[in-house]
Amino acid sequence: MSGVALVLVFLLAGWLLRRMGRVSYSSAQVLTRVVVDVALPALTFRAMRGLVVTSLRDVLVPVLSAWVGFAVVAGTLVWVGRARGWSKQDTGALVVVASVGNTAFVGLPLIEGLFGRQALATATLVDQGGSFFVVSTASVMLAAHFAGKSVSLRGMVRSVFLFAPMVGAIAGLLSRGHALPSLLDDASARLAALVIPLALMAVGLRMRWDATTLRTSGPRVAFALALKLIVAPAAVLAFARALGLSGEPLAVTVAQCGMAPMVTAGIIAMEYGLSAEIASALVALGLLVSLPTVSLWALWLR
Repeated sequence: MSGVALVLVFLLAGWLLRRMGRVSYSSAQVLTRVVVDVALPALTFRAMRGLVVTSLRDVLVPVLSAWVGFAVVAGTLVWVGRARGWSKQDTGALVVVASVGNTAFVGLPLIEGLFGRQALATATLVDQGGSFFVVSTASVMLAAHFAGKSVSLRGMVRSVFLFAPMVGAIAGLLSRGHALPSLLDDASARLAALVIPLALMAVGLRMRWDATTLRTSGPRVAFALALKLIVAPAAVLAFARALGLSGEPLAVTVAQCGMAPMVTAGIIAMEYGLSAEIASALVALGLLVSLPTVSLWALWLR
């Protein structure tokens, strides 16, 4: 549980810095850019260099699992939203945000704390091969659909293959089996170590609460979070086991697919004019609720 405690410490540090007026809410954007463009690429580079592939299944199942979790949550929320007559703005926010997990900013630090650094290779497969592709393609298309807008296929392709952590992951895969110059090895290790404190503090800076939203939309938010944190990882567990995944890779894959809703998905929902209040509530509340649920999944399966 020391990994969960570490996550809480850095989240609380970011939240307190903003509450005490030491930094502004917008400061999270600066930390986010440092993490996305510098620290996270170094981490994905090193994780992919250390990836041990015993079979194609060990790569494909973690990647596909993120899509399984997405399909379960998004499909259920679309169906329930139509049946209950929810507005497009509310349904869209629930679908876009709750269906994708925060497998990078929270997932990678939490997986490292729960399983150790060696588990980051599998966790990175779920994140870069799965969650990132989901949020960059399916989530954007769903947000545009519920907002009545169109999206550019060319823009989506560019965002995927020019995303710095994806570039780092590909470079790591291509450099496997080759020794790194000591300077590059040391520099990448030090930069990768920045992910845990900076990413979690950036998330902590963004944590806000809206009591009115929780009173009016609380049941919908709770239902969406139950799907994301309980039903989706259970479906992924059945899917991964059916394809023969076992041991730590199985536990890490399920834990990653049970992470809280992704901050980036919340931003996408807001940019397309979907319910900002519901999107914010899913991200903030989901973050706190997911810490014990992810820990329980990890303890049960490890």
